[in-house]
Amino acid sequence: MVRLSLDNVPASLTAEAFNWACYAKNRLPHSTLMDKTLYELMFNKKPMIFYLPPFYTKYYVHIPEEK
Repeated sequence: MVRLSLDNVPASLTAEAFNWACYAKNRLPHSTLMDKTLYELMFNKKPMIFYLPPFYTKYYVHIPEEK
């Protein structure tokens, strides 16, 4: 998962790619856990992953001129 996310990404973001992959993997179902996620087993609720963007998504920040 990390190797795939490092395509066209600076080498300085390798650690962040590992963090992102671990976060995503803990929220994916697994057959050994009876199609439950690790998050679901720990907190007894389904994880919300609709907000999880692809790795290395560019974001733009708007800073008002007053600040």
